[in-house]
Amino acid sequence: MGITNVYKVAREDKEILIEMIKKHHIYYRISGEISQFTSGMNDVNKAWDMITSHAELFKPIFCFKPKEISGEDMLRLFKFNYSEPGSNNRALEDLTVFGWESFLQSIEDGDSEVTFSEILVFVTGSDHIPPCGFSKLIDVDFYTIEGRLPSTSTCALQLWLPRVTDPGMITTTMVRVLTGYYGFLKV
Repeated sequence: MGITNVYKVAREDKEILIEMIKKHHIYYRISGEISQFTSGMNDVNKAWDMITSHAELFKPIFCFKPKEISGEDMLRLFKFNYSEPGSNNRALEDLTVFGWESFLQSIEDGDSEVTFSEILVFVTGSDHIPPCGFSKLIDVDFYTIEGRLPSTSTCALQLWLPRVTDPGMITTTMVRVLTGYYGFLKV
């Protein structure tokens, strides 16, 4: 790592050595890439100089800070794939969506033991909405199989919900799924 005479380091020099390793790992290891990036940015109308002189204005672009997820945010993430209008399945799907919206409302009101982040982890593998959003809306498809719990495909951004006759069943099954699974990549 470029630390000279490392074989002469004594135990009492431990803190100095740790600081040198940290500085190397955080800065010197990638200083060439940083220099190339900043010089390239300055080739375009001195863009890097403008960014550094107005750092607070550019901070949201370069430093992502996840915001608290609301019920409205959650509703905007999903696209429901309904059956034909007027069909029996469509009537049950409408009840399911009503149950889904009630479930999200109970989370927002603080009346649920699960959070929006836990739903996102279950469905997408991410605990927050990415800065540029997901690659597509999360598809919600419906099934009619007794006893099957809701399931997801995190890669395909897809959620399968049961068609229910009682909207409260969505809350019950989702809480059961979210509190009973091992977590993303923990199996």
